[in-house]
Amino acid sequence: MSGPDRERAEKRRLRKGGNWKHGEPYATIPLDWLQAAVQRLSPLGLRVWFLANANWVPSLRDGGRGRAVLGYGMVRHPLGLKSESSRSIQPGHSRIAAAFREAKQLGFLELAVAGSRPSHAGGASGKAAEFFVPCRESGIRPPSLLDKQPWLGGKLRLPNDFMRALAASLSPDALRVLAFVLTLRPRDREGKLLDVTPMLLSATALAEALKMPRSTVAVALKSLTKDRRLSLEAQGMGRRAAQYCLSTVFTGHSRVRTAAPGNIRRHQHALRTHGNIQGVPPVDAKPR
Repeated sequence: MSGPDRERAEKRRLRKGGNWKHGEPYATIPLDWLQAAVQRLSPLGLRVWFLANANWVPSLRDGGRGRAVLGYGMVRHPLGLKSESSRSIQPGHSRIAAAFREAKQLGFLELAVAGSRPSHAGGASGKAAEFFVPCRESGIRPPSLLDKQPWLGGKLRLPNDFMRALAASLSPDALRVLAFVLTLRPRDREGKLLDVTPMLLSATALAEALKMPRSTVAVALKSLTKDRRLSLEAQGMGRRAAQYCLSTVFTGHSRVRTAAPGNIRRHQHALRTHGNIQGVPPVDAKPR
């Protein structure tokens, strides 16, 4: 079921007296928007746009636009200050502000409600900004600046909590390399990968496509392999590139259990167990 279909089904359920559910467990991103974001946005700008998709909540009003609440602290620590990622060096306030301006100027985000800072001690508390995410609305194509990009069919579908864990555990450069790799194979409307055979990935070719230093891409590939986002199937020899496979959660053929916010290790464990996001135990789990 696509995003708009789920939204209409949720509205019908509410009209019949059902209880309101907060947000959606999954984020569905069109591949053409993902490729455009990788090609046009900076690594930190891509991280901002990636987290906006994870925080996006559809509108339950007829004709309303969904919104994503995203603040500076959420970009710096997607899983909270108590998570393991909070111990590493995070981007500063000026860099995050420049990333927000970049995403808005290129048309990947639209400001809905401006954020505010705390007025004074004991006064009103601050409020994060709210954004419209055009790629999550049906019938909207990427901005005119990106018309020269080849059109890609299909969508990428990932759990929201898992997307936040990716943004927290990966560097902006590694996240950009991973996002580009996710657009190299076609997918269907439900997010399933149509070709699961190993793909040839060369640090030199990726560096030319992303206009990044080759050493930075090589470090990103090593980080993605270490974190089990990619699996190395065959080493590269001479001019022959190495063969990689995506983790099962990126293929769409198996669901991953979401972990509690603030614990990245549980997300890494979920990649190995492949449970269900709704809390159903994995197949190999023993009954209590």
